[in-house]
Amino acid sequence: MQQKPPKTSKFVLNLNAIKFKLSKLRTSLIRYEVIYKNLLRDLRKFFSYDFNLISNFQGRKKTEPRAFIQFLTNYIDMRFTRPELEKLELDYNDIVFTLGSLIYPKEMLKVAGN
Repeated sequence: MQQKPPKTSKFVLNLNAIKFKLSKLRTSLIRYEVIYKNLLRDLRKFFSYDFNLISNFQGRKKTEPRAFIQFLTNYIDMRFTRPELEKLELDYNDIVFTLGSLIYPKEMLKVAGN
């Protein structure tokens, strides 16, 4: 019979998470990966709601994968100005892919598969 590995304390997990922190917080009781997870969840919720509201994509789950890219490019063009996008210094296709992966990751997998 296999023995269970010893439980790792939250303190040790927090020490492992310190390498991912962006800045120092006043307490060592906060787990940074939880902060990042919640931040990413909030970003996804905001952009999903905004994307569905502006592009009217919601409910079109059976669209062609390339049509999703067109919805994304239209959304980005409507929501962001060219100077704002240029400040990011990123390739436009990378912005489309990243935002699409955040909003509808399964749709982006379909696009990547084609």
